Amino acid sequence: MVFGLISSAWVLPALVGPPLAGLVTEHLSWHWVFLGLLPVVGLALVLIAPVVRVLRPPTGPAAGDRGTGLVPAALGAAVGVAGLSWALENLDVGGAVAGVVALAVLVPSLRRLLPRGTVVARPGIAAVVAARGLVAGAFFPVVSFLPLVLTATHGWSLTAAGTPLIVASLGWSGAAAWQARRPDADRALMLRTGFAMIAAGQVALVPVAAGLLPGWLAVGFWGVSGLGMGVAFSAIAYLTLAHSDAGDVGAHSSAAQLLDQLATAVFVGLGGALLVALGSPAVALPVLVAVVACLSGIGAVTAGRTRVRA
Repeated sequence: MVFGLISSAWVLPALVGPPLAGLVTEHLSWHWVFLGLLPVVGLALVLIAPVVRVLRPPTGPAAGDRGTGLVPAALGAAVGVAGLSWALENLDVGGAVAGVVALAVLVPSLRRLLPRGTVVARPGIAAVVAARGLVAGAFFPVVSFLPLVLTATHGWSLTAAGTPLIVASLGWSGAAAWQARRPDADRALMLRTGFAMIAAGQVALVPVAAGLLPGWLAVGFWGVSGLGMGVAFSAIAYLTLAHSDAGDVGAHSSAAQLLDQLATAVFVGLGGALLVALGSPAVALPVLVAVVACLSGIGAVTAGRTRVRA
């Protein structure tokens, strides 16, 4: 129920954010979209500071037993992700060298920061963390490039191009509220269903991205993926806690968030690389959507490994 409540907080930003960002970009500059978020960040800090102040460290046998090297590994992951993203958008010799160096830094950092077996989705918390990376890599890059599909391929205005994002966000919130009313449901099955819905919306979106179907269909197709995200993301949050002892919650949650951000950055970078290599959004972006749909399919196949054993 808490995860459903958190999702409900996205309703107002989902309604206001995309069209407002489009208006600001059309009449001022896209730079002001990012600068305009700074007061919101400050307000969030003011709201959360009193709550954080009264929190206490976790207790339990696993609390505090994290070993050494976490901070250097975190810095290495940040540098590696940034370098890999840059390399994907610079397809030349310099980009290739940067990509190799980034991977050389990133891989050992992730081995230190992620649960063992995450890459192969080993049953348990490793599969849950892997699912978080898969769902983020599948969903958020499409959010980044879908407005470009509608403006460049279908001729929509920047303001109108935010409509599918609004519908998907409302679907996410609605689906999260729906799962909140089913506390005894099988979350692994929910996760599989969510991944399947995301994949269905993405597969249907491919011909829209290619300009073979009208752009307005993206509203419904991406709305289906939004519903799937509301089910899958809440299930992953629940399963992360279910697989964690009290002292492991922070480590497992941070690992899931890390892989979330890594997958998003890599596949957004891949979208940029495809645009550089293929030129036309009507050619490059259907390829990107098809690739991330495969991530959704992998998530659906491996979702059963996240089930909490009795």
